[in-house]
Amino acid sequence: MKRRHLLRTATALSAPLIGACSRQPAAKSPPVILGEYNEVKPFSFASHRGTDVTNETLQGQFWAVNFIFTSCATECPVLVRHFHTIQKRFLTEPRVSLVSITVDPQTDTIPLLANYAKAFEAGPNWHFLRGQPIDVVRFMRESLLIDPGSKSKTALPERKGNTLPHSDKMAIVDPAGSVRFYTSGNRGGAATTMIEAFEKLLA
Repeated sequence: MKRRHLLRTATALSAPLIGACSRQPAAKSPPVILGEYNEVKPFSFASHRGTDVTNETLQGQFWAVNFIFTSCATECPVLVRHFHTIQKRFLTEPRVSLVSITVDPQTDTIPLLANYAKAFEAGPNWHFLRGQPIDVVRFMRESLLIDPGSKSKTALPERKGNTLPHSDKMAIVDPAGSVRFYTSGNRGGAATTMIEAFEKLLA
């Protein structure tokens, strides 16, 4: 089942957009506004390559982050396709990295993340990470200022099965560890917006 799911996911990368929506004029993307929202706190998560990725690993990089899980068949493939598009644009830019963190670490083992990364043609600067649920939630809340939803700020939010509640938000962090930009992964033109933000930051 997992193998078939990964193959379907990989095929979706090259599927053309069809139907009435594709014939409508493209919605104009909102202007890219950069800010300085928060400083990322020290973290350490396990990578699909079998090594640990930390804030020090990404020091000196502009990096984007999103939250996904491999068994998701709806929103997550959209978020990952955005990163695939961003990766293609900055394939020869060593200062750009991408970070996708699973919100289902119980299911998403390192080998499974490695297969998922391969299905989406992840290059050397794209990291698929997993960590303890409480550490992932703290990273969302305390570093990225993304609240996954909970009445308690010190405990895990209520789960749906093995999956932590998460956000479709994507963020960009600068080389100094400051969060500089957010956008919704469900917004039309999200990949283009992220690329414009990266270009502004790299200029």
